[in-house]
Amino acid sequence: PASDQGQINISVTLPVGSHLEETDEILFKIEDAIASIEEIEIISTSVGSGGYSMMGGSENSGSMLIMLGSPTERDRSDVEIADEIRTLVKDIAGAEVGVSVADSMMMGGSTAPIQINIKGDDLEILEEITEDFRKAIASVEGTREVETSFSEGTPELQIHIDKYTASTYGLTTAQVASTVRSYAFGTTVAQLKQGGEEIDIIIRGNENIRGDLTNLQQIEIPTPMGSTVPLHQVANIQVVKGPTQITREDQQRTVSVTGELSGRDLVSVTRDIEAVLAEYELPDGYFYQIGGENEQIEEAFADMVLAIVLAIILVYMIMAAQFESLIHPFTIIMSIPLAFSGGFFALFITGRTLNIPAFIGLLMLSGVVINNGIVLVDYINTLRESGKDRTDAVTTAGPIRLRPILMTTLTTVLGMLPMALGIGEGAEVQAPMAAVVVGGLSLSTVLTLLVTPTIYTIMDDLSIKVKSKFRRIRKRELKAE
Repeated sequence: PASDQGQINISVTLPVGSHLEETDEILFKIEDAIASIEEIEIISTSVGSGGYSMMGGSENSGSMLIMLGSPTERDRSDVEIADEIRTLVKDIAGAEVGVSVADSMMMGGSTAPIQINIKGDDLEILEEITEDFRKAIASVEGTREVETSFSEGTPELQIHIDKYTASTYGLTTAQVASTVRSYAFGTTVAQLKQGGEEIDIIIRGNENIRGDLTNLQQIEIPTPMGSTVPLHQVANIQVVKGPTQITREDQQRTVSVTGELSGRDLVSVTRDIEAVLAEYELPDGYFYQIGGENEQIEEAFADMVLAIVLAIILVYMIMAAQFESLIHPFTIIMSIPLAFSGGFFALFITGRTLNIPAFIGLLMLSGVVINNGIVLVDYINTLRESGKDRTDAVTTAGPIRLRPILMTTLTTVLGMLPMALGIGEGAEVQAPMAAVVVGGLSLSTVLTLLVTPTIYTIMDDLSIKVKSKFRRIRKRELKAE
């Protein structure tokens, strides 16, 4: 479950080629727009990303970190404040603005609640499919800020060498590329030793040649015959926008569509998205996978179900060894479904979702709720061994063992109650687990006193019938011998 960390992140992206001052101006507008929000304590703004890009593309992006007051000192959650920020900044033109809430459960990752990974070979076809998916997912109720991993390309100069024409001049693509590289980046021809230091001597083309496309086309390429030929005679030069990054997964080009949730749970939204995407006809060789938090949830839930099943098996094995019976442990195990129903009911009452902490609560219940059954069944067996018949032993054991059963239940329930109430910072993470334990243990205690004796009687009758049947079979076998 998401917890209120008191942090909101705002990302700003302007068109490629925008200057740092333009990005800074947009961030100033956002600061002015959200200044009226009372819960904000600190705003930290960063413009650009350090200038690592040679094309200067980092100047078109910026980010903002908003620190809120303590959750106990404000009436609204960070999600509600983030929704207000989205409303305030949606009319700011000239930039793409994204608002997200910090979540400690992400552990620094960037996995979105909704994420569809699309795989194929051709980037242009992938871009078309991704845009179609983005529109389809955005039409599903409960989604917002649906984006694709495709970003506006960085301008680049592409030189396509005509191999046939170049060969008529005795040139290879490597020779042409080497000459262009020497003009653009230079060639180290020698080193100057001065004061114990070695300084590279680099020869390269003039700035007016490297900075102007028309002049670049006139670069003279030396041929093996001793003459020269202009670059535009052997190559086609054009300015295009190239992809900023190419992601591969399992040796296949992969792009993704991501989105956030709004007012609905992830499972129902994912189900609607699957129904919408099932109607889309993908070209041959292209397919998609649903990832993000939904994939993590499926993997985690599968692991937790396995853990609960193993816990029940281990508990049964221990009780079978202690009771020296295969029937009585099964009688006690039947109280676990009762506890699970109480845990689900507690989640329903408190309005919490079935998440990993809740599953951990179910895992705890698998070992805790059987204590009451053990206390009751063990005493019933003790009374029967002392000479009482089954009915008297069952009716006597319940009232006598009521006190120790209530003692063990109340100590656990009251101990978990403060955590179940979800009071304090970060309590959202542990509250579902405590609610499941409190609800499951409370309901199972009441029902154990009524259901367990009944199941004990039914299983005992079944055991008697099975034993009598085996005796009859054994007698026939002895007579036959």
